[in-house]
Amino acid sequence: MRNKLTYLVFWGLLFAVIGVGIGAGYIYQAACTLPDVGFLRDYNPGQPTRIYADNREQIANFCLEKRIPVSLSEISPNLIKAVLAIEDVNFYQHKGIYWPRVLRAFGKNLIAGRFIEGASTITQQLTRLVFLYPQKTIERKIKEILLAYKIERKYSKQEILELYLNHIYFGHSAYGIEAAAREYFGKKAIDLNLPEAALLAGLIRAPSKYSPFCNPDLAKRRCCVVLRRMQEEGFITEKQYWSALRFPFQFRKEEEKTPASYFVEYVRQELQKKYGSPGLYKGGLRVYTTLDPALQRIAQSALRWGLEELSKRQGFRPLSPEWSSTMSEDEIREAIEGRKSIVEKLPARVRAVLDDRVLVDVAGFHGEILWDSMKWTRARTPAEILKAGDRVLVRIKKYPPPGQEGLILSLEQEPSVQGALVAIDPKTGFIRAMVGGYDFSRSQFNRAVQARRQPGSAFKPFIYTAA
Repeated sequence: MRNKLTYLVFWGLLFAVIGVGIGAGYIYQAACTLPDVGFLRDYNPGQPTRIYADNREQIANFCLEKRIPVSLSEISPNLIKAVLAIEDVNFYQHKGIYWPRVLRAFGKNLIAGRFIEGASTITQQLTRLVFLYPQKTIERKIKEILLAYKIERKYSKQEILELYLNHIYFGHSAYGIEAAAREYFGKKAIDLNLPEAALLAGLIRAPSKYSPFCNPDLAKRRCCVVLRRMQEEGFITEKQYWSALRFPFQFRKEEEKTPASYFVEYVRQELQKKYGSPGLYKGGLRVYTTLDPALQRIAQSALRWGLEELSKRQGFRPLSPEWSSTMSEDEIREAIEGRKSIVEKLPARVRAVLDDRVLVDVAGFHGEILWDSMKWTRARTPAEILKAGDRVLVRIKKYPPPGQEGLILSLEQEPSVQGALVAIDPKTGFIRAMVGGYDFSRSQFNRAVQARRQPGSAFKPFIYTAA
């Protein structure tokens, strides 16, 4: 019996030594193939190309990833606390790996029989973002741990946190906290308040799942989880917690200030020819153009107005079944609820046709088209051109008094004729304004520079203007 026990112990120890040796060799091999973490200090994942008008107003950017690197001092303390609370509350205590959390997560996952809780520190997450492939393997986990230790020895905690917040993905192509703050709230990262910071911190685990644009209820519940963690860890008081829960979120992206889509696309094509795709989308170019924003707005408005007036002189046409709005129904409803000025034509459904007006629904709101705004159709009565159930295009002319219903609308239609406009300074040859068509979202063909015309036809507008 003793010999048998000795035999089992011997072979058990032998296999254990062999296992440890193989494991040590595997770890050594992984350590030898680790990348140099020193390049992180100068790491540049690709910066967007920014396009500016002549007054230094940014009118566009080109990128594969929306990313705006900022220093830690340019990030709201609310955001930093929120991220630490939900992602790595022991960040300033551990050396890259927080083993108690690893063991706790291992136990929970083992009991559940599936992966239900992660244990990655911020440093580990940074290694995955920059150095490693996304597949979950033993080799990747070993390299992740080794790299985390190397990064902690090489960089300060502040440097690691800054790198992390500039690289993490927040959804909707926004990489880094500055891009995320602008994407979701239309503001800089330094200006984020407590509930906004908590919502963005909650996106890190699953940006698509918790997107406030796609799943607003889930996003708010996740935000509550982050706020509760912040309160439990002493980052905020109980009063701040309850106050943040009542915050009315206002999601808004940065809006295009200058309507210069055709001009911007013209510039993009020229840059593509000169620098290629890598230089255009990752080179961080700063392109200063001669576009005058004020003249561009006038040009855009003038061309659209002219084409719409020409369309009305040619008579009324039923709305094509294929036509779709550039605004979603939720966006239209939100704009109407906020009593915002909407320049876009909106789709409406005819409810009833009366002698002097047409009753319609616009995204669930009642409205009426008065006969005065329909006279351009040359119809003698509204019933000659419209019937209940028809889809029409309208513009909001006037909102009703607060507390009352009934939008005052005008009847509109989509022009069938296109046009273009280029304003060039004759002394310098600078392009001051460019409009290549009625609506860039419906047709990207730039009639100002891509269309081909006979010289005589191109000169006719000058003759007619002189006459």
